[in-house]
Amino acid sequence: MSEIQQDLPVKQTPPELSETHKIGVHSAVIKSFDLVKKATELSADKKRAIIYSLYCFRCLFDDELIKAVPSILAEFNLVKGIAMPEKLDLYDLVFAIVNLKGISVELKALWYAVFPYVMALDSPHDSSIYAKLLKLLTAPAVLKAVLYSEHSIYIKDSVEELEALGEIPSHIIDWYSHYIDFKHSRDDNGKTNEEIRFLDWLKDGRCKEVYVGTEKLLDTLFDDDGILICNIAARVSLDGINDENDRLIHLKQTLSLIESALERGSYKKIYLHYYAAIIHIALKNSDGAKANLAACLELNPNFPPAKNMLPLVK
Repeated sequence: MSEIQQDLPVKQTPPELSETHKIGVHSAVIKSFDLVKKATELSADKKRAIIYSLYCFRCLFDDELIKAVPSILAEFNLVKGIAMPEKLDLYDLVFAIVNLKGISVELKALWYAVFPYVMALDSPHDSSIYAKLLKLLTAPAVLKAVLYSEHSIYIKDSVEELEALGEIPSHIIDWYSHYIDFKHSRDDNGKTNEEIRFLDWLKDGRCKEVYVGTEKLLDTLFDDDGILICNIAARVSLDGINDENDRLIHLKQTLSLIESALERGSYKKIYLHYYAAIIHIALKNSDGAKANLAACLELNPNFPPAKNMLPLVK
């Protein structure tokens, strides 16, 4: 990425958000507590063993639940002075949870995102359970839920990135590869599933998440113009920038990014000119705005955003 892309004065993630929350471990455990509690197919002893195993797994990452012990432990008599059940092996634990009748696609997606961390904990690798989990958790509906989750922007974007980290076990790379292939697959219009997700997030106003996700993605897919347009759209939103000086710097940096893309011959020229026009309007440069809107209409005389905006530029 260029310095222009790296030095934006935009706050990317809240400082209080821990790694355990980013990667989905906390959500997976807390939501699984509730699922196990409600599971009618489990005996009380089995629920107690799973809940205790989930708690122990969560405590491997930080002491958040040690400091604020969840009430479900007391509900299942998992308190000091009481004999604890035997902990499940981690592969068995995950397999038991994702096979519960009431599990949602969203919780399956969380466990897909979290399972590589289970493997990274030096758990004994059970190839049989691994294969069963892979089949359950790489269904298209689950992978789509992973893609649309808030945790997706923290997953590596390519197998090459994973390999570059060094000493990543092959089964972890294999696990991630299914999601990576899914998010980079294209529809009949040439859009990747990831680009479609970013477009949906833009419609929902989730511009900060689009910005963070596209910035990371452009490190490896720098020539993906669909992702670039999503990145520029998120930048133009100015979400999170209140200082006027920072705002001007941000606009000029984004304009430089657009100009670079135009110079290399991006096939998204019409959208690049459109966003350049918006920035010129914000910078009170009407001549620049008119020139870019005219360039849009030269490419497509019926391009509605440019047709509607041009008469308003004075």
